[in-house]
Amino acid sequence: MFKSLNKQNLRILRDINPNIIHTLWIHLTAKGKRNLKSMFIVCNKARIYIHKTAEINVKEGSFMLFNRGWVRKDPFRSLLIMREHSKLNITGKVTLCSGAKISVNENAELTIGRSTFNSSVSLYCYQKIEIGDDCLIGENSIIRDSNGHEIIGNTTPEKEPIKIGNRVWIGVNTIILKGITIGDGAIIAAGSVINRDIPPGCLAGGVPAKVIKEKIEWIF
Repeated sequence: MFKSLNKQNLRILRDINPNIIHTLWIHLTAKGKRNLKSMFIVCNKARIYIHKTAEINVKEGSFMLFNRGWVRKDPFRSLLIMREHSKLNITGKVTLCSGAKISVNENAELTIGRSTFNSSVSLYCYQKIEIGDDCLIGENSIIRDSNGHEIIGNTTPEKEPIKIGNRVWIGVNTIILKGITIGDGAIIAAGSVINRDIPPGCLAGGVPAKVIKEKIEWIF
């Protein structure tokens, strides 16, 4: 069976500290599309709850490194919760560092492209969150597409999808709220609260965030 592993995935397994029990458990028991060339790899120790109706789909040639530590045997655990009929789609090579929290609620769908998430990032998906390719998400950032609770007399939806484009750099301690679209190539300054759409190729920051500079570029 392991002869079908390609050279790149063999190098990944050699260089990290995989939690073999959790990795095999996901591949053998969770619903969805995966194989030994499209892997969901749990690193170090993690806490995982996946409902029997939830799906983890990894696109051919892609992988997810979940809870990758800064050092071997990193003491900080990540948490993955997938409720009834939820979906997690991995469409690129994704690294999610230690201390992360991913919660995909009932009937919700989280899609992540080729991107890197630094330590202690939190993703709370109640409806739909899409994250594109070549994104860099700073540590302690929070992305959530719901208020979490209904407000009496509030006429706005409790849940609205979030879409983050390609090559987006999100600084540390950023909060991205429901219903937001962040355009390709945008940069979000550290400590920002995003409660409105950010156009492509802009630097935005503040509480709440506003566009600071246009026509910018950054190097990954």
